[in-house]
Amino acid sequence: MKAAYRRAKKIARAIAYELKLYLSVFRSKDGQPTVMILPCASRAVGSSRLRAYNIGDYLVDHGWSTMICDESLRLSQRKRLARLFKPDVILIQMARHPDNLPEPFAPIPAVFDIDDADFQDETQLARIMANMAGCKRVIAGSRYIANWCRQHNAAVDVIWTGTDVRPGPVRSQRDRTAIVGWAAGDPVGYPREADFVLEIMRLVSARRAGTIFRLYADDGSEAYAAVVNRFRAAGIAIETRPSMAYEDFLSSLEEVAVGLNPLINMTGFSAGKSFGKVLAYLDAGVPTINTPNVDHPLFFDHGRNGFLAGEDAAAWADLILAMIDDAPKLQQIAEAARADLVERLSLPAAGRRVDATLRSAIAAARRNA
Repeated sequence: MKAAYRRAKKIARAIAYELKLYLSVFRSKDGQPTVMILPCASRAVGSSRLRAYNIGDYLVDHGWSTMICDESLRLSQRKRLARLFKPDVILIQMARHPDNLPEPFAPIPAVFDIDDADFQDETQLARIMANMAGCKRVIAGSRYIANWCRQHNAAVDVIWTGTDVRPGPVRSQRDRTAIVGWAAGDPVGYPREADFVLEIMRLVSARRAGTIFRLYADDGSEAYAAVVNRFRAAGIAIETRPSMAYEDFLSSLEEVAVGLNPLINMTGFSAGKSFGKVLAYLDAGVPTINTPNVDHPLFFDHGRNGFLAGEDAAAWADLILAMIDDAPKLQQIAEAARADLVERLSLPAAGRRVDATLRSAIAAARRNA
């Protein structure tokens, strides 16, 4: 009975969403390019919010007619909406949704956006390869992703994830206490990084009393509690915060003096990471220490807008101790990083590049028509 109710509720939601999208058909204007966007998940999921829904909002504000298809919509609904909306191009955000494929919408040109190493997941590989073959262009979230994609599609653009930067003001470093944060979305799932951060904070705590370590994404599980207890056993003053709405998360980060962003295990999905939680750190005015891998060296200028450090915990501890009581220096770095965030990692920065990629796909399709 419960399963039947959930199915009925899902169908009702899909019908209601389809009806709402008919407004997009009526709102489209002559002369405006049109794009249908297929997110892989809901707006509540970070990657879809940043790379699909927010991009759609940006395009609407910059001369596009846009239709964003909710994940609940069945393929028959998507095809019906495409017939009515007549998009010039389709933007497919990841292949995690079973219907995120270009073929059902042919000959409408499509662009495939992939910002994680999902090609390492055998359950998704067939859909990813179908996108590689069937899309006019590919958007990759990092160099690593782009290098893999170029083996299967020559038209690849690297576009970093952009965030909608708050207008500010951001809490000054002078008003923050000695809190070092690790804003991992799943610290239990990154044991090597957790071990590394533990060693860093053990060294920091031994040399500076009163330093607090803040860990995020507390889900109340035994596995999470075990991680916390390891820090406490090492003599580290630790506090945790649960998962929270993004705005609340940013407000919480404004209490943090220094943010840690280690990527140690570069096998599997970690190799495809881009900036992730760095966006939140920078928006909240938190100077960061980052491992010099993935695309970090392309953005961070050591000592100016953040720090790059290898896999030596003592070096990370030294950087923290040199900064934690130097509010003016922390403020200077935070301001430089936030300015670079606006210029290079903001929604407008990403939106302009996605706009250009979509227009290129449309032009290529028309040349080949």
